[in-house]
Amino acid sequence: MTVARKNENLYQEMENLLKHGVIGFYNCVEIIELFMIKEGHVFNVFTILVACKRKVIPNKSEFLTNELIKLKGRREKFGVIVTYKSISECKEIFRKLLDEKTWIISDAENLKVSNELECDGKYFAPVDSSDIVPINQILKNNFFNGSYIFEVADKNKSHLKFFYEEKSLIQELTIALKKYLPISLASVSDKLGNYVFQFPVEILSYQLSYNENENLICEIAWHDDAEKRDLIVTARGVEKDNVLEDFSVAKINSGSNICELNFKVDKPFLLYIIDIETSVIYAAVRESMFMMAKFLKVEVKVIDENDCIERDFKIENEDFKVFVKDNKNQVKVMNWIDRRIYTNDIEVAKNKKYFVQYYNDDKKLSEDLHREALKDIHWLLDQYGQEEVWLWDPYLKYNDIAETLFFNRYSNSVMKAITGDKNIPEKKLCDVCKLKLCASCTGTSGIIDNSIDEKNQGFNFLSVDFKGKINLEFRTTKGTPANAFHDRFIIFPKTYEGAMAWSLGISINQYGKTHHILQKVTDAQMTADAFQTFWNQIQGDNQLIWKSKND
Repeated sequence: MTVARKNENLYQEMENLLKHGVIGFYNCVEIIELFMIKEGHVFNVFTILVACKRKVIPNKSEFLTNELIKLKGRREKFGVIVTYKSISECKEIFRKLLDEKTWIISDAENLKVSNELECDGKYFAPVDSSDIVPINQILKNNFFNGSYIFEVADKNKSHLKFFYEEKSLIQELTIALKKYLPISLASVSDKLGNYVFQFPVEILSYQLSYNENENLICEIAWHDDAEKRDLIVTARGVEKDNVLEDFSVAKINSGSNICELNFKVDKPFLLYIIDIETSVIYAAVRESMFMMAKFLKVEVKVIDENDCIERDFKIENEDFKVFVKDNKNQVKVMNWIDRRIYTNDIEVAKNKKYFVQYYNDDKKLSEDLHREALKDIHWLLDQYGQEEVWLWDPYLKYNDIAETLFFNRYSNSVMKAITGDKNIPEKKLCDVCKLKLCASCTGTSGIIDNSIDEKNQGFNFLSVDFKGKINLEFRTTKGTPANAFHDRFIIFPKTYEGAMAWSLGISINQYGKTHHILQKVTDAQMTADAFQTFWNQIQGDNQLIWKSKND
């Protein structure tokens, strides 16, 4: 299908949805623009157009930001402006964006509109339930029935590239915007540069309940001005183990407002209310369930101390007592399906290094265990180290860098490493006997403070050829407010999946030698932001240990 034909279909779909009484009774759209001023030009950061009904439609734009927003270390300025246009003008705005790549709301000569705008088609955004719908973070009041969305996406986003290079900036902008807009752009950063047309479904409201047979009941109430029509209501169980446990369909005739589905509500379900004639979705519940009285009993119970075990202990000479309930008779019911899925996933997690546990093994030399465990780090470097790699460990020195980052196969990868310049425990000596600490010696412990050069003299022996094939910067927090830290992470801030990070569980110098866990971090971007904050604090000459010439 050609682009022109595809766009014509989109225009017709929007035309059909916005007909009076199909999903609502709108007379205008509220247009909220988040814009950026950069080098004398104005760019779109994010724009949302929300269909609504107002008695009086304002004919002037209003700036919500009395003062433009500035981000630390950046010259760009950001602002928010609100405008109202008619429904017919909304359709024209949509057409002009796709056909001509123009923003007809403004005739400013310094306005820059991307020439790579596309709309892949409309979609329905349900309300949040037990599952969070990500786009609801930026939609307006999408907590009734749901909304139809036409999203015009900027496929280039070149003017916003700095947000993806320094991701903490979008967090900073999101926080600053909270004063004016209840949206969270940081949660859906892929929407930057886009134009979102939101059409809330307001033609009816609904209520879900259940009867004495525990069957699902759906009751609707039409808008006062709505023409009643036939509806179908579908409910199905949430898929588990790729099987469909239950499914039911019921009809609500135009002369009725209620239906019963042959569907038990004691488990999570998905529900849709659909117009039979037009297939328009009027409501969607992604995942919900009822906590029924027979399954949920709430009571306040006073623990009988005679039926408990006392647990006595001290904290800094203060006595504590806890009465511990004996639960030997409380038998939990095992969900065997969930257990099997978990068992299968643990193998996947191990293969993808999402979760790897290293054990003590008296039959192997510690150095052999060390080298074997480091292969997992090398695997991560091969998989995700194409763009950047950051290593964060308070005990890092030359050997640790050599055993890890030197194995990155990508010569142009930007690598950064932070050490706390801590002294390794094995370096502790006794002030009296000058030997490693032992039980028979009463001397006080001392620590040899090896200099940076002594710990990392291996860098001095690297060839010029080697330095030309690596892009590495190694810094210490010594002498800065960031000196004391215990974090141990390997971070890949730029991958095809976004930022990724792993908790090492132990320092590289002890990797694999004793029990620890390598585990993927859930929100890697926050870890990357924390590393970047440390990195920015250690930019003095005294903190530089070594830097390659390949800048």
